[in-house]
Amino acid sequence: MGIEWARGIFYGSPLLEETSNALDLVGKESSLHPWVFPRVLAKGKRTPFLIDESHYSILGVPAGEILDPHQKESIGYILGGDDTLLGDDAGLGKTISIICSLNAWCASRVLIVCPAVVKYNWKKELLKWSNLRGERIHVVEGDDIWVPDSDSPGVTIINYDLLVRHKKALAAHLWDGLVYDESHKINNEKNKRTRAALGHGKKQKAIPARKRIFASATSLNKPKHLWATAQACDPQGLGSNWFKFVHRYCDAVHTQYGLNVNGASNLGELGARMRASYYIRHNDSVLGLKPYTENVIAVPRTKRVKETQSQMILAMLGKAQADGDQEVLVRLDGLIKAVQAAQSDSQSSIQILEAEIDNAIRIVGDTLAEQAQGLRGFVPDFEEMSEYRRIIAEDKVEYAKAYLDSILSDDPDEGPILIFCHHKSVVQLLADVCEKYGKVEIIDGSVKASERQEIVSRFQDGTTRIIVANLFAGGEGITLTRANRVLFVETDWNATTIRQCFKRIHRRGQQRACLIEYLLMDNSVDIFVTGKFIAKRKIIDEVNDEIGV
Repeated sequence: MGIEWARGIFYGSPLLEETSNALDLVGKESSLHPWVFPRVLAKGKRTPFLIDESHYSILGVPAGEILDPHQKESIGYILGGDDTLLGDDAGLGKTISIICSLNAWCASRVLIVCPAVVKYNWKKELLKWSNLRGERIHVVEGDDIWVPDSDSPGVTIINYDLLVRHKKALAAHLWDGLVYDESHKINNEKNKRTRAALGHGKKQKAIPARKRIFASATSLNKPKHLWATAQACDPQGLGSNWFKFVHRYCDAVHTQYGLNVNGASNLGELGARMRASYYIRHNDSVLGLKPYTENVIAVPRTKRVKETQSQMILAMLGKAQADGDQEVLVRLDGLIKAVQAAQSDSQSSIQILEAEIDNAIRIVGDTLAEQAQGLRGFVPDFEEMSEYRRIIAEDKVEYAKAYLDSILSDDPDEGPILIFCHHKSVVQLLADVCEKYGKVEIIDGSVKASERQEIVSRFQDGTTRIIVANLFAGGEGITLTRANRVLFVETDWNATTIRQCFKRIHRRGQQRACLIEYLLMDNSVDIFVTGKFIAKRKIIDEVNDEIGV
């Protein structure tokens, strides 16, 4: 990739004294290899390179194409140091910035790890922005793996799930460039994919690379999620000591369940320290996007949801009593007394019991949103919660239908609209509801990457009016700026996932203000948890203030 370089390693050249910008060395007689730039010039400290149009040939910019100012800055930042987290917002062209950086390094062996849904998008951009032919870009499917080398340069693209399967083969080679796209997927050191990528302890080593780039527009949900990349990108600074990190920035608290590191503290200081290895630009400021507005639409709780959550809470109370979990039982003393009083079957005692159950649902919501301390035992098991959430979502479909009627039926020009949900049954129910408003298409896990791009194209050219998308299958790697309205019939309890979803419309190419709406069921875990993640976004915004040059 990129131009041909002499492979010698050169230190102490007098040329270093003639320039403050390493890229000015290009074209001069020198055996200085680009991999040495940061280490020679910056001596371990990040010194961003100054990029301009004169460097386009080095960066591999195709004829007729230009780089935006923020892309030049991000490339210069990547080239100016060691491992880097590129946190530019969705739609700001991180993929292009990364490929141009790889071109400048003349990287002959590159590994790109990304979500499965964007593997072929990476291949498409590499064909355009690098000098590689198609046979030199290998997308891994199943057991079919290929590792390029200096004699056969190229790129291997693999998704995170397959990374775990092929870790041994990939770790046997030193990669020139290693890209972790959507790197928030490896921010939990307990996950297999995180350990496969970044190693774990002395026995399990990280995949070796001369340079690693972590790319994520949603790198932070809580300060604890920065730790994995802090270790990788700033091992002598922010990532040098886990205990100091969590006590300083995660408001660490000792509980009977261990050290709780789900909090946030000293966020301004954390943001300042991130500048050593993190580069972040927001698309609303860079691109001058109009703002987006978030709106909650609360709908009444259905009888089925009320009965389901009552059964769930009483079952959980019974388990806490059987386990003798005194911390939970003390908090639920009112519910225990209400259950005992309800045996009299009086109307007032039943009303009190219902009120106490609603209060318990609020506690469950706080616990699941990781805002409450020491109530880890008072949550439903996975199967119970999944069924409960599915029932809530299915019961909201009728309300979604009424809402869509109000905005789409009277005005055939209103729309298009993007609808997000989670459960497969809900995706199909909503698609059926939307058929009368115009052409509707589905993006879920069953849609192949090539088919997904065709759906996007039909939406963007006006053939399709409505897309109903799964939160994860439709929340990454696509642009749907023909819409300026998103409706969440279901939400995820991770603030970064939701932000990824609505950034499909609030990105480059969007000329209008955007409306983000959440259809939430009152007096259910649905509304309590979603309120918490909206509050979490304030933490994200406070830490992820624009970071870079």
